Amino acid sequence: MDFLRSNTRPSLSTRAPVPLLVLAVALAVALSALTSCTVAKVTAPVVGVWRVEQAGSIEFLEDGRLGEVALVPAACRGDESAAGVRFTGTWRHGRVDDAGYGAFVRLASVDGSLTCEKYLQYGKHDGVEALMLGDLGIGGTHFLRVGPGLPAAFASPKRQVRTDVDLLRRRFPELGELSKARWIGAALGSPDPRPAVPGPTDVTVDGFATVDPAKLAAVTSTGTWKEEHISCPVPDELAAELGEPANWLHSELFDRSVTWDHYTGSFYFDRRTSRVYFCAVNPKERAG
Repeated sequence: MDFLRSNTRPSLSTRAPVPLLVLAVALAVALSALTSCTVAKVTAPVVGVWRVEQAGSIEFLEDGRLGEVALVPAACRGDESAAGVRFTGTWRHGRVDDAGYGAFVRLASVDGSLTCEKYLQYGKHDGVEALMLGDLGIGGTHFLRVGPGLPAAFASPKRQVRTDVDLLRRRFPELGELSKARWIGAALGSPDPRPAVPGPTDVTVDGFATVDPAKLAAVTSTGTWKEEHISCPVPDELAAELGEPANWLHSELFDRSVTWDHYTGSFYFDRRTSRVYFCAVNPKERAG
């Protein structure tokens, strides 16, 4: 019996499966490490103000809201008018397959007539940042960042502020006698150091002038007028002098009486200061 007891093998249940236990522990540690890792989210640095002359400007705030936004209607499935429209909205980081990182933007015009969602792709080349909106119907638009980081070669140069009124009188005779004019005439197009392809050039005329009070009263006494904010993007060179009147009077019917539907133009009147603000693209000189 002693012999039998001394040669009895230990039960398998008493053996410790060391290799399997080590493997299980190693797998548990690896899985824990993987689940605890935080993968950095790639986003485009879009916060700030971006602008392109033929489309307007858009401001991205850090909290996901949009700041000042003034864009042409075509940017939000509107008409082809060059007059700017003010928008509000929100934005979020995102990307489109095969398009890179950027921002999705929800836009709603202040007057409630336009709503849309757009994707702006972020890009950077030779130190120049741009947000690309490719479906604007004008061959794609690159919004350039506005601020100290914008290279001088790409910055919009300060344009000359003109004070003569003869050109304005010949194009906008319905405004009557004008004085104290401050306006800018500029070719439409985004700042680009590359040579432009020869072709027709659209010219915008933006500014304000003092109207004879009697004329202003006569003009605004007939037709349908609404109190509105100026929807055109106001040039930086004029913004400070223009100030921000509480209300501007605007009438689409009066706009058409000036433009004769031969070009796009909008006219806003401020009764308090007897001023008119005008923004027009390719205004035609009237005979006589």
